[in-house]
Amino acid sequence: MIRRIFFSGFLLAVLGSLLFTTRCSNDDPAPAPVFTNDSLVFFGSYDYNLYAISGKNGLIKWIAATGKEINSSPVLANGVVYVGSNDKNMYAFDALTGALKWKMPTGDYVVSSPFVEGNIVYAGSYDSYVYAWNATTGAEMWKTPTGGKVASSPTVVGNTLYIGSYDGYLYALDPSTGGLRWKALVQGIIDMSSPAVANGAVYVGNSAGSMFAFDATSGALKWQSALTGGFNSSPTVPGPLVIVGSNDKSVYGLNLTTGAEVWKYATGDVVASSPVTQGDFVFVGSKDGLFYAISRLTGGPIWAKEAPGGITGSPTVSGQVIYIGGLDGVLYAYDISNTQEVWRRDTKTGKAIVSSPCVLDLDGVIHYPGISGKQH
Repeated sequence: MIRRIFFSGFLLAVLGSLLFTTRCSNDDPAPAPVFTNDSLVFFGSYDYNLYAISGKNGLIKWIAATGKEINSSPVLANGVVYVGSNDKNMYAFDALTGALKWKMPTGDYVVSSPFVEGNIVYAGSYDSYVYAWNATTGAEMWKTPTGGKVASSPTVVGNTLYIGSYDGYLYALDPSTGGLRWKALVQGIIDMSSPAVANGAVYVGNSAGSMFAFDATSGALKWQSALTGGFNSSPTVPGPLVIVGSNDKSVYGLNLTTGAEVWKYATGDVVASSPVTQGDFVFVGSKDGLFYAISRLTGGPIWAKEAPGGITGSPTVSGQVIYIGGLDGVLYAYDISNTQEVWRRDTKTGKAIVSSPCVLDLDGVIHYPGISGKQH
């Protein structure tokens, strides 16, 4: 699914004017202008920084600093980029300049990726709370406690917010008030695996190696599939399958209705990366140092590209280009049609990129892996 957002004045400013950086890397002695044939890619790094770079050539537009590592993946809405940091804050930066608009504290790391709906930003924190902030001012609107750390990222579907917690529960909350609608036990912590919602069900994995499907309205268990290894990967739900990576080094395709295994693709290491699908392609990274394209229907190999150091973040597709960050501190851009590398952006800090990229394309469409790993 692609979320199309029209920015009026903001998009015209991005695509029609020059964009100046407040800080450049050593090989970018001057800020690179954004012209009308360019797009923007945003991503966070373990070097504490949020980057905005050219989608055309990978040149840096601006860099904005936070106080610690960024695990959270940025989201762009209404001309503002939102991202969490391990310095315990949620940040809002101007998408044109990287200027700080606001930051709001929580009690611990914010590795949860924000979800923006209307004028509200939602995210979880290691302090065990789920938060809602005013997207314009950063004012806290509500916070709801869980019984453990919240590394999972929220998704809002209809009038319900879904998110997992280390306390072993999947929560369904009222997005306006934070009030509890229901919670469902998953018999093991929910770490980075974040819920996917499709066909009236919520899908999520736990650390003990089970994938669950719950009724989205009532929280009633629809099925449980006991696999090997735990899940930090978030499921995606293309058509009749639930596709997810596992700590047992495999990518699974499960039957949407029953949870039965349809296919399994083995990699050489943990798959914490969340799969993204486009057509018959499933794109996913592994800590084995490879970035894979496999068949959505059969789970068979299509191609693999090297990413030294491994991958734990999720890819983002925009047009014919797919973007993925590596643990080697490099963001890679590949042409889907011929598998060739278009460019790479080395942050030159040696710090990992586990944050998943967010892309603003020429048509004003925002692409990001989304909470479930399904393309938005």
